[in-house]
Amino acid sequence: MKFYFKMKTLKKSLNLFLLLAFLSVNAQTTKDQLIGKWKGEDGKEIGYVTFDAQDYATFEINGRIIGGKEFNFEGKIGMMKYEIISQEKELIKLDFVVTVFEKTKKVKRLMGIFKVIDYHTIEVALGFNDIRPTEFNTDNSITLKREKN
Repeated sequence: MKFYFKMKTLKKSLNLFLLLAFLSVNAQTTKDQLIGKWKGEDGKEIGYVTFDAQDYATFEINGRIIGGKEFNFEGKIGMMKYEIISQEKELIKLDFVVTVFEKTKKVKRLMGIFKVIDYHTIEVALGFNDIRPTEFNTDNSITLKREKN
C-alpha cells in the first residue's frame, strides 16, 4: 500500500516538474525570438525597437532614442524594460515598462500584444491609457522586420 502511494506522489511530482519545465522553456523561446533590433515603417517614418537579453527595450525614431538602461526625457532620467506577460496560442502579451526617476520612481506601462509571423517578422499592437489591445488593426499595429547584424 505504501509503495502505491509513493508511486502516485512521484507521478504527480514528475508531471508538475515537466509542466514547469515546458512553461519556462516556452517563455524563454519566445523571449529569444524577440531579442534583436527590429525596423518598422509607419508612412514615411522609419523607427526601430531593440529588445536585449537583460529585458531592456529601446525605441529609436528620427535619431531620437527613448528607453534602454538609461535615457533622458525632458530633463528626467529614466529606463525602459519589456516584460512578456503571457502567451495564448499565437498572441503574446507584452508590456513596455517605463520608469522615470525623479524624487520618487514613476512607473508607466505601455500595454501591447505581438505575434511572431516568422523568424524575421513580428506584428506589434500597442494600447494607450492602460488598455491592452485584443486584436491587430491598422490604427494600433505595425509590422517589424528583424535587422541583420
